[in-house]
Amino acid sequence: MVHRDIKPENLLINKENVLKICDFGFARVLPKSENELITDYVATRWYRSPELLLSQPNYGKPVDMWAIACILGELTDGQPLFPGDNEVDQLFQIQKMLGPLPSNMQELFLKNPRFLGLFTLFN
Repeated sequence: MVHRDIKPENLLINKENVLKICDFGFARVLPKSENELITDYVATRWYRSPELLLSQPNYGKPVDMWAIACILGELTDGQPLFPGDNEVDQLFQIQKMLGPLPSNMQELFLKNPRFLGLFTLFN
């Protein structure tokens, strides 16, 4: 199962300092085969993994781990780690800090009609 919308607003801490995750509206059971797809338009942009931003057809639990890592980074100074204004800026923010995306994700970017004409993002 993937939550697909982990963000600070969906984390609750009780009096005993127990962390709980809430709002399972985007949660889905992972497909059993690669032929079954689940939507990529999920999660608050600042916590969305590159594979979701690039509409990768097959994704899994790492998208939630990415969101958790973004939250942990935000805890260091109270500022979002990757505060992109839109999906293109989000990808730019990620690469500015972490370096170029892996080649398979660069290919997804180049093939995605939403990003046509934006090849300079990787140059």
